Amino acid sequence: MTIEDEIRNHKSFTPSRLRSLYNDFSKLKLLNPEGYDANIYAWSSLLQTLAKKNYFGLFSFPVNEPSLEDFLSLAEFGKPRSLGDVLQAMLDAETIVPASQFVSHQTRFSLKKDASSSFSPRVLLSRIMSSAGFGQFKSVDSKCKLVNERYIIWNQLVEVGSNILKHLQEKMTKGVYSDCIYTGHLLRQHISEFLGKDINTAEFEILLVYWSRDQRVCLLQRAADVSAGDVDEAIVKFKLEQITSEDIAIANLRDNAFKVAKREIYLHEKIESTRNSIKALLQQQLKTNEDTTRQRIKSLLSTKRLLTKSFTNASELSIQLSTILNKIDDSSNNIATYQLLSQSSKALTSMQSKIDIDQVLNLKEDIQEQIQTTDEITDALSAPQNASDDEIEQELQEMEREAQQKEAKESNAQNPAEPAKTATEPLPKENDVTSKMEHLQLSDNEEPQQKEEPLLA
Repeated sequence: MTIEDEIRNHKSFTPSRLRSLYNDFSKLKLLNPEGYDANIYAWSSLLQTLAKKNYFGLFSFPVNEPSLEDFLSLAEFGKPRSLGDVLQAMLDAETIVPASQFVSHQTRFSLKKDASSSFSPRVLLSRIMSSAGFGQFKSVDSKCKLVNERYIIWNQLVEVGSNILKHLQEKMTKGVYSDCIYTGHLLRQHISEFLGKDINTAEFEILLVYWSRDQRVCLLQRAADVSAGDVDEAIVKFKLEQITSEDIAIANLRDNAFKVAKREIYLHEKIESTRNSIKALLQQQLKTNEDTTRQRIKSLLSTKRLLTKSFTNASELSIQLSTILNKIDDSSNNIATYQLLSQSSKALTSMQSKIDIDQVLNLKEDIQEQIQTTDEITDALSAPQNASDDEIEQELQEMEREAQQKEAKESNAQNPAEPAKTATEPLPKENDVTSKMEHLQLSDNEEPQQKEEPLLA
């Protein structure tokens, strides 16, 4: 879809409104405020839509190089004549911020309002970016010409920056120190591979500033001997620790390893292409038997031999660089382990210094004595008191009487023909039973009398 199609298909750019939108509508600010605000809103919405579809870049658009006015022009209506008003309104509403001031800002940048919230066209001119220091920025110069600036669409920067950062953090292997250190060039290549297209230098620098200064997820160190805008030579560390000389060496080593790997791929593709060309020429040689074809084959064989040698050298260098990086990561892990053991040892020593073995033994003896004393007190409190024998005898008789009564009731219930004994019938006294037992005497010497049997006749 062309830019003209995007403009004409936008919901605010209906055929009936195109002429008004492309004319100079600045006078409507006083004559028709509602119409003026509607036109401002329409252009703001269009610019954000085009940026989101990557017509300008990832999250920003330039005023010049290429010209924004030419880019948005239509053959029927020409260039938009009130673009300066549109940009100024978007600046005041904090929908966009000037990239030059954003990058050079020394302290952490934050918007006065929530940039993700929708805005009303009527209040576009009332929101001044005083908190960030951008309130005095003007979109046009004294000659009413658009200022040569790149504008950042804040919502887009936040969204794109978050997505790219999430991808990078997923690629960083936990426990691998070198994975979090990049040169600007290497990081830019990784981002371009993720996006599927190159990221321009201006937007790459904005991303680095946003991550390091505002999000504080990485450290950025620019090279001292290059211009401020050349971020390819910068060192980026996704770890909030000071960038050391070792970090710089690791970043350069990774960058070189990446370049060598790219060269390996290139040489491999060239070798395959040369091999295919040789096969095709051989087929032609078998048919024509021309000397020129034979010479071309020899030339390609020489080229293939040189390419193969270069490929072998690149492969060996790649292996060496990878080995060094692995050893660096091993060394980093060793250092981390040593520091952890050292800290643990100090902590253990500090804790052990608070305990004395003699104190422990004395404490155990005191505890044992207290336990013994407690057992003695418990035994003394739980010792049973001796009851009198009379009371015990009386209680036993009462229990026997109750048991006999219960047994009599159960017997009467089983034999209803027999007259039931009342529960009030007195039991024989113990003395009467004893007296009757005394009259029953058996003699061990007296044999029982045998019954005489009749004599037989």
